[in-house]
Amino acid sequence: MEKDLLIWQRIKKGDSEAYSIIYDQYVDVLISIGQYYSSDKEFIISCIHDLFFDIYKYRKNLSDNDNIKLYLIKSLKRKIVKELQRNKTIKLVDDFKVIKMVQAMLKTQLLLKREKDILKKL
Repeated sequence: MEKDLLIWQRIKKGDSEAYSIIYDQYVDVLISIGQYYSSDKEFIISCIHDLFFDIYKYRKNLSDNDNIKLYLIKSLKRKIVKELQRNKTIKLVDDFKVIKMVQAMLKTQLLLKREKDILKKL
């Protein structure tokens, strides 16, 4: 864990090599963990990139960290959940469109059945 602390201190100083080290070391683990929350791999990768951007952006405010893996996992989980909640209204809009489409199909089927019944009576 001492190694993590040293790498984290380098990150806080803006050392790009340190960013590369932790990205290369943990990206596959983060993708796997992210897929527990969403099957959309592009979304997960986007969240991971956002996470690393935030680490860079707020590096001067980061506290010391001796477990980078745990930090990244917890941070990614928060980011994914936040994004999913933020996009919930978009999901509801999509669900609404699906419901409307199903209703239209059912209405068409009902009209076709009525027409068929009328033709049988003639």
